[in-house]
Amino acid sequence: MPIRINHLELTLPPGTLEREKANLNGFYRDVLGLEGIEVPMVQLDCPKYLLRFDAESSQFLFLTEEPDALVSTSFDHIGLLLDNRAAVATAHEKCLAWQQRDARVEIRPPQDMDAGMLINHSFYVRYILPLWFELQALEYRPGFAPTKAWTYG
Repeated sequence: MPIRINHLELTLPPGTLEREKANLNGFYRDVLGLEGIEVPMVQLDCPKYLLRFDAESSQFLFLTEEPDALVSTSFDHIGLLLDNRAAVATAHEKCLAWQQRDARVEIRPPQDMDAGMLINHSFYVRYILPLWFELQALEYRPGFAPTKAWTYG
């Protein structure tokens, strides 16, 4: 059965969306190409917001507010696959530029992790949301590339 992620819901402390919506929109649009939209159709008694990866909202981050919002003190993260090493470098440069404007942008430097059959070229970034994003490009060694690949069309 084919499966892919549809959404990830993240809870934020009360008042975060009103206070930080412009920063969330700016950073995640600039770095990841996400679009922020209001979601009045979802019946929840709390502020809510959607950062979507595509115009159809088939993949998105669903942001809500709760008094006992998620707090990550560890290295919880989600890995996002970019097309290649150059795309990772471009995203890293954008994050560094944002960090110059807002010191809350946390960045772990780019690295190459040798996993035997592939090199995972990546860096980690976190901004306002309670988890890290690993922005990565996978470079398969000869003979190890997967026979199937997900494409957006």
